[in-house]
Amino acid sequence: MPGERRGSLRVAGWGHRYRSLLIALTTTAGLVLVSYGALEASGLGSRVVAHLSTLAGIAAPVRYGSLSAAPIKHIVLLLEENRSFDSLFGQFPGADGSITGTVAFGGHSYTFPLVPASYYSWHDIGHGDHDAIVSIDNGKMDGFVREAFSDLFGEKAAYQQQSQADIPNLYALAHAFTLSDRTFSPEPGSTFVNHLYMVAAQDGHAVGNPANPQNDVQAWGCDSVPGTYVQIRQANGQLGKTFPCFSFPTLADRLNQAHISWSYYAAPPTDLGYVFSTLDAFRQIRQTSQWTQHVRDERSFEADARAGRLPAFSWATPRMADSMHPPLAVCPGESWLVRKLNAIMSGPDWKNTLVIVTWDEWGGYYDHVAPPTRAGGTYGPRVPLLLISPYARPGYVTHTVYSLESVLKTVEVLWGVAPLTSADRQSNDVLDSLDFKQKPNPPLILTPRACPAPLTFQQFRGYLDWGLQKAMTNTLGLSLARIESLHKTQTLAQIAQAQKVDMAALVAGMKAVAEAWAEGQIILQFIQPKQVDSEVNRTYAIVDRLVASPPGTPFFPTS
Repeated sequence: MPGERRGSLRVAGWGHRYRSLLIALTTTAGLVLVSYGALEASGLGSRVVAHLSTLAGIAAPVRYGSLSAAPIKHIVLLLEENRSFDSLFGQFPGADGSITGTVAFGGHSYTFPLVPASYYSWHDIGHGDHDAIVSIDNGKMDGFVREAFSDLFGEKAAYQQQSQADIPNLYALAHAFTLSDRTFSPEPGSTFVNHLYMVAAQDGHAVGNPANPQNDVQAWGCDSVPGTYVQIRQANGQLGKTFPCFSFPTLADRLNQAHISWSYYAAPPTDLGYVFSTLDAFRQIRQTSQWTQHVRDERSFEADARAGRLPAFSWATPRMADSMHPPLAVCPGESWLVRKLNAIMSGPDWKNTLVIVTWDEWGGYYDHVAPPTRAGGTYGPRVPLLLISPYARPGYVTHTVYSLESVLKTVEVLWGVAPLTSADRQSNDVLDSLDFKQKPNPPLILTPRACPAPLTFQQFRGYLDWGLQKAMTNTLGLSLARIESLHKTQTLAQIAQAQKVDMAALVAGMKAVAEAWAEGQIILQFIQPKQVDSEVNRTYAIVDRLVASPPGTPFFPTS
């Protein structure tokens, strides 16, 4: 069932149809090729930051003798969503970043500059397992254009890159503490499976995100609505289905056994970010008193940190609006991180704390470093990771291979907790990037930025017309003014015929735009997930009206 496994907004947990996408991509492939080829010919594509090293696998962990006296008494994992390393830190000095991207068409590779990130976006990018496989392309890292909605008619959504001016506080943290440029998501896939690794060092053979026929997916776990399922890869390689409520052990269980305190700070069920509350997917926690004792609203984190009430280990995930999940802006998520970090650094436990800031997976964004192989397959594309602590090496870029399991491994090494699986047992901990003998880093209290207001629905509505116009002009090879002039006496089908353009391909491209726009409303929280099918059909009807529009009738605005 590829529609449930490939990545766009609905692959992030709310399904995806792709009825129009494949035709649209086929139609635009030649246009994309011309665009990237022209950039290559211009010489701009040669500006690449050189690789600092070639991955040959996972290095052996560094050991420190006795760690019983290590000053780390608190570890906090702050997890954001869906950004690759190159999309956020590709311009960071001293890191293995790239300011160019590569695509492959017809047996040839084309290099072109990554484009400046726009503050506002209107759709997600494919980030399911299929999208990961095609983007990695056997290590060539040239297939991102084949992800769903990655480059709708030349907009290059997957190839956008933040600069220091876009994320000044993240850059300030990276300069003051330690940045990793070799952290990879555990799986080449979407959010749920990577979050399972974050708490349990395995995915329980899950594939993709929970779904149900009604797209009524407000929870990914034991309190999901009846009929919700996640695909499971069975021993014979076939896909089955199961309710997303597991019982395999988690780090929380190991910490309980070792009498080590923990909490999971997450969005409440009233917020779409509740799907990031991953311990909801474990019955030994969700269906016992462990849930009420240890799982807290993420908004209580800052007060707990300032008062010295944080447990030994904390997970913290944001509300949806602060998650950086496309099409949401990065700024609110950056400010969410700053508020959490300021609270830790202002509290009494800063001197004994290690904070790990990372992202769950690449979100469809370009990255140039091939993931290393691992038992049973490969890691997912690269993501940023920051180590923030009095003992993090200041201004240091580490090239040691890390993943989310490295967080678990660090807990296990520091506090004598038993490993969960071979994944965390074989992972590197992050201790090689700490220096317990250095002069401790002082707190770095930053000012959260005043982010621009979120898009109103009226503003967001304008992106639909913009996208439909791009589909028409790029596919027909005519300016919008010329199309509108011809439409005074001709139908859209007649214009397409004169341009020798397959009308079915034009319609498919327009419906791909309509589908991407309709589904963008979920993450922006203009609609509920269960409303998406009716919203997609409504936007399809807008395309149908454009196609049937008689000569002399204005195409736009469509509202």
